[in-house]
Amino acid sequence: MTVEARARVHAPVLAVWEAWTNLPDWPAWAPGVRQVDVDWSGDPHVGGMARVHTPFGPRDFMITAVDAPASWSWRGRLGAWSVTWRHDLAERADGGADVATLAEFSGPARLIAEAVVGLALRPAMQRKLRALASLFEKGSAPDPDG
Repeated sequence: MTVEARARVHAPVLAVWEAWTNLPDWPAWAPGVRQVDVDWSGDPHVGGMARVHTPFGPRDFMITAVDAPASWSWRGRLGAWSVTWRHDLAERADGGADVATLAEFSGPARLIAEAVVGLALRPAMQRKLRALASLFEKGSAPDPDG
């Protein structure tokens, strides 16, 4: 089982990609994110490291895949489990974007983790996607063309 959250964003895929992959700006819109430190400048890349500061302490992640502007993934730890987070974007016919975050657990009692932790995790994931979408409803997202 994969823990999954989805949302529709009323903005072009490239604009959503720019906002979603600009990790240092996450605290301005992502609930529960206080700060994000990255070891790169510009676009995220495979092997890039990020530290996300949350109310539960910092979490370290390594970028494992980037397919701009369609998806990016990173791997980190959540308690005893290793978690791969995949972030997907797809263009809709109306010019907007469908976005999804998927979390896949590995480690001890993986299926139990996905079932139990997922109960609390899915609503938090959904809140973050709704917050991402709200950036564009307010018209405050960056223009991907500069």
